[in-house]
Amino acid sequence: MSFKQTNCEQYWKETSWIPIAAIINEWCNGDQACKTAKEYAVINACEKGDIAYRRSDGKTFNDPVEVLHGRGILLIDRGSFFSWVERFKDPDAPKENITTREKNNLHSLIGGLLVLLLADGKKNQSGIITQLTDIFKDKEPFKQRTLESKFSEAKRAMSDKGISFDDTLNSLKKKSDYEAF
Repeated sequence: MSFKQTNCEQYWKETSWIPIAAIINEWCNGDQACKTAKEYAVINACEKGDIAYRRSDGKTFNDPVEVLHGRGILLIDRGSFFSWVERFKDPDAPKENITTREKNNLHSLIGGLLVLLLADGKKNQSGIITQLTDIFKDKEPFKQRTLESKFSEAKRAMSDKGISFDDTLNSLKKKSDYEAF
C-alpha cells in the first residue's frame, strides 16, 4: 500500500492485518463523505465474506463486524482487501505495491523483448526509442528518457539473473536460421 503522508511504507508491507482506519484514511485523503461511503463498503464486504477480518484484541468470540469497528478493534486482511478493491475501477484505491522480484521479472521480460527487436539487425536501440516516441507522441511512459532508463534497467535485471544481454543478442544475430517475426 502506498502511504503518501508518512514514511511507514516499509512497515505496512510487513503486516498481513491492517486497521480499517488506516486503509480508509489512505484511500480518501480526508474527504469525510468518501470515508463514510468506503468504510461502510468495507464493513459490508467483511460481513459478506469478501474481505477477511479479525479482532485486534486477541479474543476468539465473534462479534458483528459493526461492533468490532465501533470498538476500534477491526483488522482487515491485506490480501483479501486488495482482491476485493480490484473489482472497482477506482484510480484512488490503495494498491498493493509490486515486489522487487516482480519488478525485476518485468524488466527482464522487457530486456528479452528488446533482444528480439534488435536481433534482426535492422534496428538499434535508438531507432526503437524514436519509433516508440513517434507512435505514442511522447506520452508517459514512452518518453525518450523513460525508455532509455527502462531499457537500462532491463539489461541490468537480465544480468542479475545471469543472462548477458549483449551475448544473447550477439548469439541470435549469428544464427543463420534466425528469422525475424
